[in-house]
Amino acid sequence: MKEGPMISVLIPARNEERRIIPTLEGLLSQEYSNFEVVVIDDNSSDGTWDIVNAYADRNKFMTALRGGELLEGWKGKPYAMTQLAEAAKGEIFVFLDADITPAPDFLSWVTDRLFRHKADSMSAYPRHRARSVREYIFFPLVYFVNSVLLPFWLIKPTKQSLFSHAIGQLMVFRREAYADSGGFAVVFNKILEDIQMGRAMKRAGYRHVFLDARDVLSGFMYDSWGHTIAGLKRSIYEYFDKKIYPLIIMSFFNIALLVVPAFLIPFILYYSSPQTPWIIWGNVGILLGWSITAFDRRLPWYVPFFYPVQFLCTVILSWGSVIDEVNGRGYDWKDRKVF
Repeated sequence: MKEGPMISVLIPARNEERRIIPTLEGLLSQEYSNFEVVVIDDNSSDGTWDIVNAYADRNKFMTALRGGELLEGWKGKPYAMTQLAEAAKGEIFVFLDADITPAPDFLSWVTDRLFRHKADSMSAYPRHRARSVREYIFFPLVYFVNSVLLPFWLIKPTKQSLFSHAIGQLMVFRREAYADSGGFAVVFNKILEDIQMGRAMKRAGYRHVFLDARDVLSGFMYDSWGHTIAGLKRSIYEYFDKKIYPLIIMSFFNIALLVVPAFLIPFILYYSSPQTPWIIWGNVGILLGWSITAFDRRLPWYVPFFYPVQFLCTVILSWGSVIDEVNGRGYDWKDRKVF
């Protein structure tokens, strides 16, 4: 589909001078004809505005905005998204991160999938890459959700908001559905505004779907090792709506079924016991399941073999997030302190 309703591609950018150019170049080469691009510089301290403004000067379908000062109580990204939506002219809103590279058929894919699934909102996983081995080992923990906690096939047919998922790198809305749901203003103080927005759409009675966009979108999940740890740490506790009891259940499940059995293998092989075959085959099953996820996401071959350490770190980072919340430490994200 190369023609269709007008699409507004809306990009929040904060300190993205090293990453935004491939995104803008990818949008310049789109096969889809009816779209605009609106980029907001969210009070960057680097050269983001100069880059964005230069592209806007050269391309009539592109608009550069300067973001307003962050309102009290708001998180940065929801506020930037809200300003973008107010400036948008299209029938379809495509919120895209500034460090994600779209293929030429990206907007055609968005329109086709939105209509095919009769969806009011949509999100999708891009193809994720990493810059180092240790980042490749740990960032796939984001896939733990669809591997264990929430099979994605449950999202489309169910109406419960709990059965919802989204990732901020790509979020798509029909204009009317976005406005009627209250937009990002309903998640103005949420750290995981993407997941919370997906849930908000379902609570408002709209159809939300989560898909796989790896053939039309690619990019880095995080841009450094420190960013990886901070990103994972901020996400897990918030994912459970900052409730302790599901975190306790998840921690027990992880330790008892995914971590301890793996560390028992050397002992049971040495001492031998009637439970040895059960433990070994249980670990083989876990490794196989995690390998399928890694293969599906086109991750390096070695990633699944670190599953005991990966799942143990999930628990450690989860409770570290709780401690930070209780102590009011917050975390640094794109040169902004977030609590």
